[in-house]
Amino acid sequence: MENRLLWTGATLAAGLVANIVGSGVVLLLYLVETR
Repeated sequence: MENRLLWTGATLAAGLVANIVGSGVVLLLYLVETR
Protein backbone atom coordinates (compact mmCIF):
# COMPACT_ATOMS: atom_id res chain seq x y z
CA MET A 1 0.00 0.00 0.00
CA GLU A 2 2.75 2.42 0.95
CA ASN A 3 4.65 1.52 -2.21
CA ARG A 4 1.61 2.36 -4.34
CA LEU A 5 1.28 5.73 -2.59
CA LEU A 6 4.95 6.42 -3.29
CA TRP A 7 4.47 5.60 -6.98
CA THR A 8 1.43 7.89 -7.16
CA GLY A 9 3.38 10.73 -5.58
CA ALA A 10 6.35 10.18 -7.90
CA THR A 11 4.07 10.12 -10.95
CA LEU A 12 2.31 13.33 -9.90
CA ALA A 13 5.64 15.04 -9.20
CA ALA A 14 7.03 13.97 -12.58
CA GLY A 15 3.89 15.23 -14.32
CA LEU A 16 4.13 18.56 -12.52
CA VAL A 17 7.82 18.96 -13.41
CA ALA A 18 7.13 18.06 -17.06
CA ASN A 19 4.28 20.59 -17.13
CA ILE A 20 6.48 23.37 -15.72
CA VAL A 21 9.36 22.54 -18.08
CA GLY A 22 7.00 22.40 -21.07
CA SER A 23 5.50 25.77 -20.16
CA GLY A 24 8.98 27.25 -19.74
CA VAL A 25 10.10 25.98 -23.15
CA VAL A 26 6.96 27.33 -24.84
CA LEU A 27 7.40 30.70 -23.13
CA LEU A 28 11.08 30.84 -24.12
CA LEU A 29 10.26 30.04 -27.77
CA TYR A 30 7.51 32.67 -27.72
CA LEU A 31 9.91 35.32 -26.38
CA VAL A 32 12.56 34.42 -28.97
CA GLU A 33 10.03 34.56 -31.81
CA THR A 34 8.57 37.92 -30.77
CA ARG A 35 11.89 39.65 -30.15
